[in-house]
Amino acid sequence: MIALEELVVAALWAVVLWRYPSVRQGRKPRALWCTFCALATALTLRVPRIIATVEGGTGISDLTVLLMHLSGIAAIGFLLTWIAAMVSGDHTRILTPRINLGLTLTVSTALTVLFFSSDRPHGQDPFLAHQSTPPLVAVYLWIWFCYLGIAMALASALFLHAFRRSARGLLRAGLGVMSAGCGIGVLYTVFRLLFLIERHRSGAFTSDTATEEIAEAMQFTAILTILAGSTLPAGETLWRRVRTYRRLRRLRPLWSELTTAVPHVVLGAPPTAGDDLLAGDDAPLLLHRRVIEIRDAALALRAHVPPGLHQRALAAAAETGLTGHDRQALAAAVALRCAARAELGGAAPADAPARDFLQTPDGETEDSWLTRIGAAHRSPAAHALADRLTAAPPLPVGG
Repeated sequence: MIALEELVVAALWAVVLWRYPSVRQGRKPRALWCTFCALATALTLRVPRIIATVEGGTGISDLTVLLMHLSGIAAIGFLLTWIAAMVSGDHTRILTPRINLGLTLTVSTALTVLFFSSDRPHGQDPFLAHQSTPPLVAVYLWIWFCYLGIAMALASALFLHAFRRSARGLLRAGLGVMSAGCGIGVLYTVFRLLFLIERHRSGAFTSDTATEEIAEAMQFTAILTILAGSTLPAGETLWRRVRTYRRLRRLRPLWSELTTAVPHVVLGAPPTAGDDLLAGDDAPLLLHRRVIEIRDAALALRAHVPPGLHQRALAAAAETGLTGHDRQALAAAVALRCAARAELGGAAPADAPARDFLQTPDGETEDSWLTRIGAAHRSPAAHALADRLTAAPPLPVGG
């Protein structure tokens, strides 16, 4: 179980560092960051070296237990604050900021008073299952586990409510996973409370290793599940960014060839491949710019598309076995390649330009359609067909 505990502590502090920039982004991100910071602090206080340092330095036995529980209460309070900020309506009336703060302070004060009022025997830890527990410590444990169970049940219900209201995606999945994690937390507290009841009924203070391992496994599983659920929405943002980078990379060869032929369509300094990679939050704007520049270049090059060339490209594309939008994309890529070659070769434009064969077909977005053309443009078939069509007897330039 030590390995699992160390894994959870390391994962929590990694998330705390990762999410630190979000502290300045508003109340919701700040509340979630504080949740993980308090939870990481609570679990760090379980580390034997930390226990020895804190209790040896203060001379107060079991002080790390109190500090751990107070940090856990703070984590729960911040978690409920974050959920309340996400969920609106009748479901949050029972969790107003005033109620949340009042409950957090009340439970924290009660545990602190009970801790320092209890007669904790020297040489043993009354918070362990196999030790004799003074009455005030027993009340302390009952308050802690009851509060934890009620808070986890409320958090699970609110996460489930938000899950049902959310659109499909990683955010919805994350809410569902966090609801499940809080549900496991409820099971953990019920398990602990049942053990306290049995211990009080029987008067026995022994606890087998298997029981403790089950409880610890439930606790850390709940924490890891909540942690995983909270990171899924960030994964959706990351996935959108990856898709944007992929489209930028796939459109670059087409954009480069067309803007080389008609450089006046480029809006400002041409971005390099390194600029694409380091665009960061500006990547969507750069992709939009790339789409505009490809469109403008295609319009500028229409005058260099001889009559019938696009139809010949469609017929040649059909010979490759392609159909539907893939055939249209290959024909458009071939026509653009031929037009760029004509412009670079100094061919005179016609008075009546050809029709816009780059028009987005039904069922495609502009980005996806140009990405499909960009993929066709890079294919060996596009090179071969462009060579074949440009090698044919020259046709008069015109509409």
